[in-house]
Order: sequence, then C-alpha cells, then structure tokens
Amino acid sequence: MDLKNGTITIGQLAKNPKAIELLNQYGKDLIHHPMAIVVKGWTVNQAIAFARKHGAREEQIQTVLRQLESI
Repeated sequence: MDLKNGTITIGQLAKNPKAIELLNQYGKDLIHHPMAIVVKGWTVNQAIAFARKHGAREEQIQTVLRQLESI
C-alpha cells in the first residue's frame, strides 16, 4: 500500500479491508471505535505523532508502517 509519505489519511486506510485487518491486530475494532470519526481525517504522520506522544514504541510504529506498506 502506498502511504504517500505518511500523507494518506486514516479514512483512506479504512477503505482497505487488509489494512483494517492489520490494524485490528493492534486494537480490536480500532477503525470502528467511537473516536475513529475524529481520527479518520488525520494523516498517518499525524497518527504516528499522536502515538509517540502517548508512549508507543518506535519499533512498534515502524513494524506497523512496514506491514501497511507491504499490503
């Protein structure tokens, strides 16, 4: 999947069933969470910044990015 240098939005990712399946491995029904409506307009880069701010490990972030890119 082309992440467009991190500028693809979460909403665009949510249109790909394989991306949803992958993201749900990290959080059950993550894309369908009630707060998902707020983040669907965020870019991947914005979501990464948020994740870093809230303690996500860099190794895990890079793993998810590589997995998304391989879709």
